[in-house]
Amino acid sequence: MIYKDNNCGMKHLYQRLEQFHQYGFRVAPVVWCFVFVSFTAASQCPSNIDFETGTFTGWQCYTGSFSSGNLVLNPSPPVTDRHTMLSFLPGDGADFYGGFPKNCPNGSGHSIQLGNASPGGQAESISYTFTIPAGQNEFTLIYNYAIVLQDFNHVSHLQPRLRIDVTNVTDDILEGCSTMSFIVDSILPGFQVSPNSPPGAPVRYKDWSAMSVNLSGYAGKTFRIQFTTTDCGATDHFGYAYIDINSQCSGSFIGATFCPGDTAVLVTAPFGFQNYTWWNNNFTQVLGTTQTLHYNPPPTAGTIVNVELIPYNGYGCKDTLTAHLLDTLRLQPDAGPDRAVCPNTQVQLGKPPEMGMRYSWNPATGLSNPNISNPVATVSSPVSYVLTVTNYGGGCVGTDTVNITLANLDTALQVRGNISRCSAGDSTILKVMPADSIQWYRNNIAIPGANQTSYRPIQTGLYHAVLFGFGGCHVQTRYQQVDIYESPVPGFTINNAAQCFNDNQFIFTNTSSITSGSLQYNWNMGDGYTDTTKDITHHYLSPGIYTVKLLVKSNTTNCSDTVSAVVTVYASPVASFTVNDTGQCFKDRRFAFTNTSTPSAGSIQYNWNMGDGTLFNTRDVAYNYSVPGSYMVKMLVMMPGGCTDSSIRTIQIYPSPVAGFTV
Repeated sequence: MIYKDNNCGMKHLYQRLEQFHQYGFRVAPVVWCFVFVSFTAASQCPSNIDFETGTFTGWQCYTGSFSSGNLVLNPSPPVTDRHTMLSFLPGDGADFYGGFPKNCPNGSGHSIQLGNASPGGQAESISYTFTIPAGQNEFTLIYNYAIVLQDFNHVSHLQPRLRIDVTNVTDDILEGCSTMSFIVDSILPGFQVSPNSPPGAPVRYKDWSAMSVNLSGYAGKTFRIQFTTTDCGATDHFGYAYIDINSQCSGSFIGATFCPGDTAVLVTAPFGFQNYTWWNNNFTQVLGTTQTLHYNPPPTAGTIVNVELIPYNGYGCKDTLTAHLLDTLRLQPDAGPDRAVCPNTQVQLGKPPEMGMRYSWNPATGLSNPNISNPVATVSSPVSYVLTVTNYGGGCVGTDTVNITLANLDTALQVRGNISRCSAGDSTILKVMPADSIQWYRNNIAIPGANQTSYRPIQTGLYHAVLFGFGGCHVQTRYQQVDIYESPVPGFTINNAAQCFNDNQFIFTNTSSITSGSLQYNWNMGDGYTDTTKDITHHYLSPGIYTVKLLVKSNTTNCSDTVSAVVTVYASPVASFTVNDTGQCFKDRRFAFTNTSTPSAGSIQYNWNMGDGTLFNTRDVAYNYSVPGSYMVKMLVMMPGGCTDSSIRTIQIYPSPVAGFTV
């Protein structure tokens, strides 16, 4: 529910815009002064807008340049040292120039650093686009930031800066109160000079602060929030920032809901503003001037309070928030998910803290601090931790339990096969027990793709495996030396692997090789004949199919290997035929050619050439010539494999006389 603040006028708007332009801020001339009534239930922010997955999932990263006042940005994946993910565990220490913690002190698990302390005209940016759910009329985004900017007193448009843009994508307008630029100069409010500044170029920093972005009343609309840092436009000085966004996106005050049994109530306004003024329901009485309003005893349920928020000069708009104080608080502690971890490894419990809550863990054994919301546990044996949460007033108590078990990884390394062998011999197999993930190493260097429970070494080396568990732990197996000696690579070529028996001559040319040393050879021709020469020429004494084997042995490693090939010797036919009479008279001629070739049966082809241009392909031939003369008859016999033989005979046909007389 949103109400307009009648105290917000156009005069205030133009005064604020003049201040923004004075500091070089580019702000659209739009401003809202709202009062909103908060709901008691918190609204969950868009997925990973708070970086709590420890990744940039959902965020679009950009890299680019800032030169002579011109900003160029291009989409990119996260770039090392320009988009840096920070983690509460183990923590990233303090900023060198500002001395403040790099990790956002709001209790979250992750925040980011945008940019770095190296000059060079770089620019970096990240943006997140989200749609407020339909029907969710209460939506407030709170972001946290810290800034480090080097000041060389350039003109404003060349100075390092942090720019924050909140864009109503649906309506294509910038949200004026939420869009701003921090451009370094000597009068930038809220900044301090670093004691580690180099001479002549002071580094100005602003410790972690927060800003509320009130997007209530925009249900169903799409917004984009973008953070951009730049070095100076002259490329000689740097600028960077730290960013985090809260995990809840409600407009509720901390403490706006309280427990019926509370003895006191703290109502806390959003932090990051310069001044706070608390008012009663009709703005006739000032109730307080700090971020937190203290009630002791608690107020009557339904009490309405207002707080006027005054931002630092130039940072956002004056705003007024209204809250109904209701005794409807119910605690839902979250000790975190049950998990299995490795012995003596650290695991973070719980969730980020909520203001106004007290935390206690039992047992305290192994905890970094049993009185915070998200301690770090070092677990050496299975344990169940009970989290007890009490609100400030003490009227509500809730508990939750998290169970931590141990994920013991087996370090045994099994060996199958010989650990000293020839490369062409039986494999050596190294095996470990199953784990969440596995990495095999040779000579302490990870083997790409070797992530299974079994590994077959193919090179001499010292092998081991590292096993990983989902709990974040890992163990290492023992080392195993495996010696693999080079085997020769056998090989030979054949002039013709299929030949006819007649005049068969097989030429085997050796192509065997080895990296170093000399080789011995042993030929087995498959017909009982053996030889030890490098190459061999062989004649088979009978048709048949023969397997030729070559064994090659290294004189250096004593390793050997064999190769084989099959040769075929086809039977050759013997062609012959007979003629009933090789010389006949023309008148009574009748030639009968009888085939007497061997073999006499099988897949055999016959080709007859009768010497006068006539051809036959039958086994036997009976033929009468049409003209007397001498003829050369040829018979060709062909068997499978293309083996042939021929036989030739000459026949004579004599002219017959023609008898006759006259009277």
